[in-house]
Amino acid sequence: MQVSAKAWERPQARVQKTRYASWSGAAFVVEALILLVFLAACLALFMSMFGSANEIGIANTRQEQALTLAANEAELFAADPTRVYGAHDVSVATGLAGRTSTADSPETEIFTVRCDVTPEAMAAGTLYRALITVVFEGETLYSLQTACYVSNTSAEVDAAQATPGIATTSGSQDAATNESEVA
Repeated sequence: MQVSAKAWERPQARVQKTRYASWSGAAFVVEALILLVFLAACLALFMSMFGSANEIGIANTRQEQALTLAANEAELFAADPTRVYGAHDVSVATGLAGRTSTADSPETEIFTVRCDVTPEAMAAGTLYRALITVVFEGETLYSLQTACYVSNTSAEVDAAQATPGIATTSGSQDAATNESEVA
């Protein structure tokens, strides 16, 4: 026959079982807190990466827009190098494609396009050199140098006056090589 535990020993056994049960519950809570801290750190890291990727994307979009504006200005210069260019502001829509926006709209960005033309007299004509610069919020995003030659023959001058905006007949206006090729 087995002797049962004495009356004063029974509560101790219950306390030991309760201690083990409370320790496993505390371990679960500690483990859950560690997991929560790890997940919060991962979330912060991913948000930081996505934020910097968004900033890089916006900067690349602005660079692409500046390149397009410089190429457009270079084409205008090649068509008529004698025109007075200077600086002008261009409003570019930044919203979804196909949406219209005004200059006051928050979905537009204002770029300043400056074209500095320097004529250089040659023996048979004039070589016009242009430095085209695109600026956004005080920062130069893109710069392009190009040149255009216009000869001084009287037949070509008459033809240029007959067709406004184009100073060429049979190759009288030859565009020099651009230092930056633009597609």
